[in-house]
Amino acid sequence: TRHMALVLLGLLGVMFTKSTTAQTYTPKSYYTFENSSTPLKDSTGFFNLDAAYFQSNYTVPATNLRGVGKYLQLDSTGHYIRAGSVMPDTALTIEFLFKPGYYFNETTDIIRRFDGAFQVQIGYPFLTFNTYTKNGSTGISDQLKVTLDGIGRKSYGYYIDGEWHHFVFKYSAKTGVKEIWVDGQCPAGFSKTTATGAFDNSASNNKETVLNSSSVYNKIIGGGLDEFAIYH
Repeated sequence: TRHMALVLLGLLGVMFTKSTTAQTYTPKSYYTFENSSTPLKDSTGFFNLDAAYFQSNYTVPATNLRGVGKYLQLDSTGHYIRAGSVMPDTALTIEFLFKPGYYFNETTDIIRRFDGAFQVQIGYPFLTFNTYTKNGSTGISDQLKVTLDGIGRKSYGYYIDGEWHHFVFKYSAKTGVKEIWVDGQCPAGFSKTTATGAFDNSASNNKETVLNSSSVYNKIIGGGLDEFAIYH
């Protein structure tokens, strides 16, 4: 199916980044939302998504939505959903399927760590991948922003066509390469090279990671998220 094909494209893309060292790269957390009794279950056993802590409402529709099985759906009553402490060293990849809803916010927070180490946003008309790393005592704050003012994957209309789209946000602080892949491609302008360093996982930092937002202006409303994977 198209659903499985997109997921395999993403997994192959992630594994390709490790091919030079002959290593496989499996997700630290992987959420499929297919478990009937525990829909927010982490398939890897690392951290089940926690919607209760911030009292977030959510649904996991049982019916297919254009070729996808069960998926996570949020509305205006949603809130932060805890995803545990995510502590990458020098490599981070965030992969998911996303279908914007009718009430798609101008800036929609997909995932972020509270201390600002990383954040993924999709909005009107842009994709953003923010990171904060350190090289020694020097902080490196960086934003890869793709303005959706072109054609194809660089067009805002590409993403609001009522279909699911597959996203991979990849960053290597070791090499400085940051990329956004959409439906198996990383077009021109969807990547950059930053200063090198490492993520700051100091004890004083808030490493709690959340999906969604507490702000009505940044919430995921309608549509859906599926096959959500975090690699680090």
